[in-house]
Amino acid sequence: MTILVCLKCVSPYSLTNNTLLTAGDPNFSTIVTNSTFSCVLTCPSSTFKSLDSTCLSCPTGCLNCYYSDCSTCKSGFFLYKTSCVSTCPSGYITNSTSGICLQNPCLYTNSNRGCESCISPYLIQDGICVAFCADRYYREQAYCVKCD
Repeated sequence: MTILVCLKCVSPYSLTNNTLLTAGDPNFSTIVTNSTFSCVLTCPSSTFKSLDSTCLSCPTGCLNCYYSDCSTCKSGFFLYKTSCVSTCPSGYITNSTSGICLQNPCLYTNSNRGCESCISPYLIQDGICVAFCADRYYREQAYCVKCD
């Protein structure tokens, strides 16, 4: 029995070695069978199509990338600029909903009262910086004041 090993794929297929595909998979090319390498139409998650049509691995934590630039991160990681990090660096806060690191809008923190100064246009409400005052609060200069 001859085992075919794919070293290069014809366009529009890309070479991948980090996924197991079967003939029933829509991304599988029937050109190659019984190989650790496969020709696929779309590179699997956490890989990208290089200039030579090879699926290469994304950096650690990346779900989608182009070379070393991540565009989305795996669960447990946050997008900081073009990298996926497990914790956001100093001066940034994690946004669990969007999965990205956001610049911390708090300029000065008092250990007893929380944030005392926010970057514009943020407002201080109960010691944290917010974009808008919550229900039952009104804006007074750079603060959200609770209604009586």
